[in-house]
Amino acid sequence: MKEMRAAVLTILLFAALKAGAESNLPTIEIQSEVYATPGTPLLLGAMAKVDGLSLVERNQIKNILVLEGFNGGESKVLSNLVLSETLRREIPKFTKKRVELKIPSRVRILVREQQFEVSGLVDQLQERAKQICPECRFVVSNVKIVGVALTTDLSAYRLPRIVQLPKGNFIYHLVGPSGEANAKVTGEMRTYLKVAVLTRSVAASQKFQTGDVKWEERDVTFSLEGVPKEDEWIKREAKQNLVANQILWSRHLERIRGTQRNQSVRALLGEENWQVTITAIAMDGGFIGDVVRVMNPATKRIFSGELIQEGVVRVQQ
Repeated sequence: MKEMRAAVLTILLFAALKAGAESNLPTIEIQSEVYATPGTPLLLGAMAKVDGLSLVERNQIKNILVLEGFNGGESKVLSNLVLSETLRREIPKFTKKRVELKIPSRVRILVREQQFEVSGLVDQLQERAKQICPECRFVVSNVKIVGVALTTDLSAYRLPRIVQLPKGNFIYHLVGPSGEANAKVTGEMRTYLKVAVLTRSVAASQKFQTGDVKWEERDVTFSLEGVPKEDEWIKREAKQNLVANQILWSRHLERIRGTQRNQSVRALLGEENWQVTITAIAMDGGFIGDVVRVMNPATKRIFSGELIQEGVVRVQQ
């Protein structure tokens, strides 16, 4: 009876030792949700906790390729069968130890928002916008980079030349260090400008007076037009009915007639370091800013020039 009891204890002890040995196996535990960057490979180290292996073994196993990459905006679900097959094939390449795999039934791969240091690109954008409107102030927000890896050094990328200000949202192709244009920057830019704002309602054909406008900064992102200078609107007539607190644009002003046909005008000829003024005859009527023909009455020679103010034409060379 004592011998039987000892045999039972030996078997139980052996079973306990075996269970303890199993519990001390190296483990690889996969998370049920994993974030990945669009277009970049997904490695095991980004989705699993590895314990019980040497530093070299851990680093090698963490570099196992799980997913080549996927397009931005989509998520992906991997089954435990797919992951188990991949890991059982790859892990023996880096360790001879038995490894316990802890894999959920499904692993969801989520898209990670790319976070870049974009201040350099924002500075470039504002610098190019300033070339178009030096008097404007710009606020850039919601900037995102598409088409490059998360670890990319953006200092090597530059914006192309901008020919007009964006109307709110923008998307520009970035020029890379080798001249490639596969990356894009998106975002929003608001434009602010100090403009003339009406202090009262003005009827069509009514002349503006001192005090009819105040100057203040306004958001002109979607309505940037010609802004009249202070000496350009005083005593001018309104082209249409305008209301108080409305921005006064150049198109709201009646154009100033510069000359009429057969009227005598001053014609300016010359360059920066010399200039000649003659009395000429206007061959055309026009408004300030128009190009008209004038004739030198002494030689009957006809020139073209710009009406720069009432009765004054700068002859084109």
